[in-house]
Amino acid sequence: MRRSFPVVAATAFLAAIPALAGEGRIPIPFTNPPTTPVVIGSPGRYIMTRNLFPTGVGPIIDVAVPGDVDIDLNGMVLDQAGVVDAVIRISVPGPGTVVIRNGALRSGSVGIEAPLGNRTVVIENIQINDMTGAGISLSSVENYAIRGCVMQNTTPGILVTGANHHGIIEKNLIRRCGDGIVLFNPKAVSVLGNTLQEIFAAGFATGIQLDNGIGCLVAENTIEECSGLGNTAIRLKKTTGSKLFDNVVSRSALHGIHLDLNSHDNLVWKNVVREAGSGGGHGIFIESDRNLVEGNLSNFNAGKGLVFVAGADNNVYRGNTCRGNNTLAVGCAGACGPGTDFCNAGAGNASQLDNFLPLAPCN
Repeated sequence: MRRSFPVVAATAFLAAIPALAGEGRIPIPFTNPPTTPVVIGSPGRYIMTRNLFPTGVGPIIDVAVPGDVDIDLNGMVLDQAGVVDAVIRISVPGPGTVVIRNGALRSGSVGIEAPLGNRTVVIENIQINDMTGAGISLSSVENYAIRGCVMQNTTPGILVTGANHHGIIEKNLIRRCGDGIVLFNPKAVSVLGNTLQEIFAAGFATGIQLDNGIGCLVAENTIEECSGLGNTAIRLKKTTGSKLFDNVVSRSALHGIHLDLNSHDNLVWKNVVREAGSGGGHGIFIESDRNLVEGNLSNFNAGKGLVFVAGADNNVYRGNTCRGNNTLAVGCAGACGPGTDFCNAGAGNASQLDNFLPLAPCN
């Protein structure tokens, strides 16, 4: 006897399309059979109704209109299947907000790309795998929020460039990527509660890097296994007035936390760093001035636990613990001398002598 279940299922699906339209959501794809790129040319609310694969060159979805666009991927998969292009591209600048949520992207050059700016981008609950470039790449957007996404095998996981962008990056999982989160020119950006694991590159790479930032917060992130020559778990480059709080670093080839010589007036507070420096670095490595380094634990690193190099001046360090580090490591010849878990070669650095460091009066 012939079964009728497929007909019933198809009938139910077709019946759902008018319902979606009645809710004000426009079904994607627009054609049957589907063709790509799917070009969104009008503001509105859109919802995916099936998985999509490329039928031509270009992105699978191209947001080619200013204004407010909401795309619910509805659990569907967009798979570029070897086409060297972004899976989703926002190709027209704002004003307006683009929201992309609830789906999976695979096998393109970039998962979600906004090469032009002047709008707000919100990305939530997206799984991005196997990109030759970044999982998410935003350029010159004004505001953004990236939440609850999973990125694997991308380089980097999240890349944001352009001038004076503001955003929130929180509770994402970034694994097996060439870099984790790389931000150029961030202003008042919060990087919160992300998990990064197995960040690897043959050259210099970073779990979380802020370059030329002002007033940013990097808090409660977990970073494990930044391997490869020169890889650092958290790096501030030319970043001022920012706070690194309550992050956990386990195993980083170069430094666990690094403030470069132009990263002044920052708070490094209550972080845990362990087993950094296998490639010649240290647990916490400070090259800049007027920072407060307080309440950190930096133990069992291949280099020293805490280092202020020559030229890192007028810093304050309090309540830090550095034990079990490789006391033979070189890289700082300060007042405490080589052969300790701690080195202070800067001028005017002050302490209340309340640190748990191996030698007094250098604690």
